[in-house]
Amino acid sequence: MGCPTPAWPAVGATADGFGYRIQEFVPGHSRNQVTATRARLLITVLERHAGIDPDPQHCWSRFVREQVTGRRDELLRAAAERGPTGQPLADACERLLAAHGTVALPTGGLVHGDFRPGNILFQPGRVSGVIDIEALGSGSRSRADPSRPRRRGP
Repeated sequence: MGCPTPAWPAVGATADGFGYRIQEFVPGHSRNQVTATRARLLITVLERHAGIDPDPQHCWSRFVREQVTGRRDELLRAAAERGPTGQPLADACERLLAAHGTVALPTGGLVHGDFRPGNILFQPGRVSGVIDIEALGSGSRSRADPSRPRRRGP
């Protein structure tokens, strides 16, 4: 799939419609913080997501575009109300949106949907598992420098 996701021996829904996935046990531990070494491991996992389009109907790039265009004022107002750093954040977002207008985010990459340290299992020197993938979809992977060519494959 592009990341070390444990196998799913069973997937389904309860009689009440609650979805479930039973995953195989994978050794490792999640971490609260990402060190430089772990960040490099995570970047390697994310690079493997290039060109994998698991669900074009569930596209995170489209979701972000719809949120920014359809709920822009609401989102900026909510950010501004989030404590002393909220207004500067909202102002910075306004400047970026004004400078760049509508941006077409790339699609066609695998997006976890909740890729955070608590959903990554580490063993020394490697990522042993990526869990909690029910928000998996398609979309754009983040890149620090979009002018650099994408590396393909593992």
